Amino acid sequence: MPFVQRVVEPKFLSRTSLRDEDGRPRVTDEELQAVTNCTLSNALRQLASLVLLAEDIFSELTAQLQGITERSKVAQAKIEVINGVVEKYDPKKSEYVSTKVYPMFPRYTMLKDMIKDIMHDPDYMEVCHEVDP
Repeated sequence: MPFVQRVVEPKFLSRTSLRDEDGRPRVTDEELQAVTNCTLSNALRQLASLVLLAEDIFSELTAQLQGITERSKVAQAKIEVINGVVEKYDPKKSEYVSTKVYPMFPRYTMLKDMIKDIMHDPDYMEVCHEVDP
């Protein structure tokens, strides 16, 4: 369940008292117009508050997407380096391809040596042993 970051609730727009604490009316004439004006001003306040929350949400979303973009660029660079290492290795030049008639054990050691060679390649080690921020 996600962590609640913001709570947006509508407030009562027309809940205003047109009388003071002593019970005397604050507005003597045109009470309907006073209630309408109060309701409209409260609606505008709520819309302004909602706009501020939306701006906050979208600025936070923008920051998160920029972080994702940066991490994607780093991952893409690592993939390109590893792709270069793998493409640099040509299996046709290796003796492994020509050993299909050998028993399994010598082929296994040859395959293990090929993997070890790739793992110790400086470009591969540079990419794989980086510490991510």
